[in-house]
Amino acid sequence: MVADEHSEVAETLENLGALVAHQDRMIEAELLLGEALAIRRKLSPENVPEIADTLANLSIVLAALGKDAEAASACRECLRIRRSVFGDQSLATADALFGLGVALSHGVKPAEAELAYRESLDIRRKLVGAEDEDAARTLDNLAWTLISQSKVAEGEAIYRESLDIRRGVFGEASLEEALSFSNLGKVQALQEQWRESEPLFRKSLWARRRRLGQEHPDVTETLQNLSVSLCKQHKFSEAEPLMREELAIRRKVIGSDAQVSKALGNLTVLLREQGRPAEAEELAREELAIDRRIWTNSPPRLVGTMFHLAAILEETGKYDQAEPLMLEASGIANKAAQAGLQRDVIERVCQFYTRWSATAPGTGKAPKALEWRKKLTAFDAVHESKP
Repeated sequence: MVADEHSEVAETLENLGALVAHQDRMIEAELLLGEALAIRRKLSPENVPEIADTLANLSIVLAALGKDAEAASACRECLRIRRSVFGDQSLATADALFGLGVALSHGVKPAEAELAYRESLDIRRKLVGAEDEDAARTLDNLAWTLISQSKVAEGEAIYRESLDIRRGVFGEASLEEALSFSNLGKVQALQEQWRESEPLFRKSLWARRRRLGQEHPDVTETLQNLSVSLCKQHKFSEAEPLMREELAIRRKVIGSDAQVSKALGNLTVLLREQGRPAEAEELAREELAIDRRIWTNSPPRLVGTMFHLAAILEETGKYDQAEPLMLEASGIANKAAQAGLQRDVIERVCQFYTRWSATAPGTGKAPKALEWRKKLTAFDAVHESKP
């Protein structure tokens, strides 16, 4: 009776852990699932399906928290148990291999992840057949793993195989087909084949709008991908309304500051390309205000946004407003103690003063340019002497 009660506690903890994980409360989820796992280990023999299930759920949370080694370890134990209980050729084992592939991909071990996905796929095809939704999902992950190893042509072919499966299972204009179109569009974009990526993103956007409505996160992601593809083809008049639509949707979502900042940055680039610096400046200032709040622990990102605004100000002759941003970026880089970032900032500040001096001779900026050139030379001398 006591064991049964403890088993119910473990089940309750696991269900609660899954709930809070769904709400992106991963730290709480880790604690709850860890407690459930500890109870299950005390109650049961080592090789029981319930322990494997808890390990599988815990691995997902650990991966989301960036604890890749722990996630992979949990997946390996889950796989060992399922092989022992269900055998090598079972869907439970295929699922465990899929989970291991995900964990290894997160841990930047694509070659090992590829092997896990391939074995999972082979098992699933033997047991279920080729036309299977989970097989398509495994193909997607395998494709991206191959692409991350620079096997782009093979990855693209596998994405197309996944698309064929989804069409067969779900029909055309489904969300699953939209996902495949999006994946293929990203492959084309990765190869800078913008004309080829555009129709794929358009098909994905059409299906997602139809099925999800206008303001779903998947719709905004596709809006972003399509607008970037259009920009790369200099189709600015088509890209701008899509970017503004994306930005308007993201502004409505609480906690989406990072996405709002990215949308602002993309739209700012477009406006600069169209020769509309006043509008670009307004948006770039908003982007920087957001980044000052959310990227305090990411100096490269914050410095990049400062440089972006400074470049817009410089384009309109506002050197005096750009200067404090350049110097603030230098201070941030120095505190970060990242050599690559420090050198980049010193060089950029040097070039800034050089351009300012050339544009406005006699303003006393030439000595500033020389001062920063000396700083760059000294920096290089120090770092070249290090082993």
